[in-house]
Amino acid sequence: MTQPGPSRQPLQPDPELYPDVEVAGSLRAALAQCAAENDLDVGEVRSSSDGSSLIHAGITSRNPRLDRFSVNLGSAQRVFRIAAWGQGVNLTNGSTSDLTELVEAAAAWHAGVTLAELQAAAPFLQASALAR
Repeated sequence: MTQPGPSRQPLQPDPELYPDVEVAGSLRAALAQCAAENDLDVGEVRSSSDGSSLIHAGITSRNPRLDRFSVNLGSAQRVFRIAAWGQGVNLTNGSTSDLTELVEAAAAWHAGVTLAELQAAAPFLQASALAR
């Protein structure tokens, strides 16, 4: 019988890459703060059960056909990695190093825009083959 391997923990990002996230206390708080500063509505930003995750956050959409908009931090360089899903299909992926660009994309997702409108608001996002 084989023994299960050790569970892999996500690499923790270098706090120096994300001073805005570090100051806010979590990715969730940094997203909410940036949205407020830019008068953008991203709805409730979700994170780990205790809300303290420095490496992951999620946005929900008002459009019931759209599922989650997930954000993860890169560990070796400053990058916010995005994957967005609708009805069980990965619709779009992309990345940016700019927190405001990320929040603009999250606000568009939360508003429930079409995929074409989302890509216009966030050109760094690429539609998946299944989404097209």
